[in-house]
Amino acid sequence: MKTIEQIIRNRATTKILGNPEKILKSADTKKMDRMLHSMTSIAGQAPFHYPADTEHLNSEKDSIVPWRFYTIASDEKNRLLQKLSEKQDKALDPKWKKAWNSKIPRLIAGADAIILVTWLPDSHKDFEKKIARDLEHVAAASSACQNLLLLAESNDLFSYWSSGGIFKDPECLSMLSISTKQKLLAAIFLSEKTKIGVTKNEGAWREKRGTANCWTQEIKI
Repeated sequence: MKTIEQIIRNRATTKILGNPEKILKSADTKKMDRMLHSMTSIAGQAPFHYPADTEHLNSEKDSIVPWRFYTIASDEKNRLLQKLSEKQDKALDPKWKKAWNSKIPRLIAGADAIILVTWLPDSHKDFEKKIARDLEHVAAASSACQNLLLLAESNDLFSYWSSGGIFKDPECLSMLSISTKQKLLAAIFLSEKTKIGVTKNEGAWREKRGTANCWTQEIKI
């Protein structure tokens, strides 16, 4: 079993790009479904300072954590690609054609699963307090995202945290039955490391971050 230090050091941003016109099936969809359930359960243990605003709570999703996870896998991933293809063919708004020509469809095609992570904005009437709470919510949701990335590595999955592209668009959120009151923080693409027939692009900044003394300062008083 990998230690937590090994998992953190081994985790690396990796884009797996497929062909949207030629969908590759996951080797074991039931195994991926089990991993997604386990990963979202464990990642949800991330810390948070303020509870979510009550306007985001409902009978189905009543957790006070200021984030939400939405998983897309197997057949649903393929249906999503089909929807995006239809949108760029028929929609008048050029954003859909732009989205189809972006990396998002290739990332979807190369992934075995996707986890969309949203954060839940506060509705406090005091602007400064709202900003302070929202900052805490984003920090908490980011912590949950990092948990997902580390869990992906522990399950021998490549992971890529994307800002989301077209997924951030309110129309796209509605298409996925996600409330437009939520804000997309991440589209995390997960792929099996043994996947073939895809292009692998590693993150450009990993080896350029420097060493700890480049970002750490000891304070002496």
